[in-house]
Amino acid sequence: MPHGNGSATSAVRLIPMLCALTAALHGCGSLVAGTSVPPAPMTPGAIITEAWAYEEDGRWKMEQGGWIHLPANEGAELLLWIEHAEEVCR
Repeated sequence: MPHGNGSATSAVRLIPMLCALTAALHGCGSLVAGTSVPPAPMTPGAIITEAWAYEEDGRWKMEQGGWIHLPANEGAELLLWIEHAEEVCR
């Protein structure tokens, strides 16, 4: 599958911002919630691309825009962290 080379430095900066934004959007911006939510997991395998290609019905499709790609295990850890943060902030 074609993919572009992303910048690891950019990924390191964007992942914490993504996590903070996700938490803030779900009401976790308070000081009380911030003390009970652990730090977001690290995602050293993340890459950022300007497009994403995938195969559907035997044809390649290309989606333009900024994409953050995570290895499955890092994505799973981040998803669990987001779910935990949402529970804490309810």
